[in-house]
Amino acid sequence: MLSVGIIDSTGRAFSVEASEFPGGKGDGTQLTAFIELAPGARLAHVVDAQPGKRYLVATSGGHGFIVKSEDLLTRVKAGKTFMTIEDGDEVIRPALVPAKPELAVTLSENGRMLLFAADELKELGRGRGIKLMGLDDGEKLVAVGFAGAKSVTVAGTSRSGKDKTVTIEGADLQRYLLRRARKGRLLPGKLKPAGVVPAAGG
Repeated sequence: MLSVGIIDSTGRAFSVEASEFPGGKGDGTQLTAFIELAPGARLAHVVDAQPGKRYLVATSGGHGFIVKSEDLLTRVKAGKTFMTIEDGDEVIRPALVPAKPELAVTLSENGRMLLFAADELKELGRGRGIKLMGLDDGEKLVAVGFAGAKSVTVAGTSRSGKDKTVTIEGADLQRYLLRRARKGRLLPGKLKPAGVVPAAGG
């Protein structure tokens, strides 16, 4: 049975069976009609909760963990406690874990990137998770993802605000490959990162 997994801004998880969505033409129905958000909460991210999928979930505070799609499912319309969110932190976009993950990628708002071996990640059903990236005071984690051992492509914006991608490969890639929870290194070209471009077939 196909389901959609939902995470709200407070870290609660919800799920809706795909069969509940109206079919045919029309304007459809708002997603919030299928779940009960707490006062002040808002939808953060939606993922495909098909059995067997796994996601790296994280907060802007730099903590996160891998979760099985099945752990997002609940019969309770009001959802269930899922991610521990510290004051001022936000849930960032979950990253689908590839079949054979090699490197985890973390990106900070100050333009730094850290790569570390994917096996340093921890799989949990709920909680705060582990520290993924070291951050300066007031700095936020903006994206997580995965890359192969040969190259990683980061999407973002240039100093002039134009969309831009940067590919790091070869010997340059090794400069960013450190241990989990380190601060990483600045991306070239003063790129303001927004996300990791998935590798072909990844």
